[in-house]
Amino acid sequence: MKTIAFAALLAVTAGAVHAAPGYYYNATPRYYEPAPVYAPADRGHWENVTTRSWVPAHWEVRRDQWGREVRVFERGHETFLTNRVWVDGRRW
Repeated sequence: MKTIAFAALLAVTAGAVHAAPGYYYNATPRYYEPAPVYAPADRGHWENVTTRSWVPAHWEVRRDQWGREVRVFERGHETFLTNRVWVDGRRW
């Protein structure tokens, strides 16, 4: 039992180097990850671009007031789509 306690004590203090009575510092080497490298901030902004597009005629399946499926013919029509686009702020 004494040898196990002594081995545990050695394992705990293996990296410790005693500098003076009552003081010690840890001499085990420490390995740290390198500091992250940050890319410069992009200069620019997002813009919402609205485009007109044609939706061709098609059949849709909808539900009526009683929950039954009903096929409905949807005529062709134009609709507006909004897309988000990145606009570069750098000037060449």
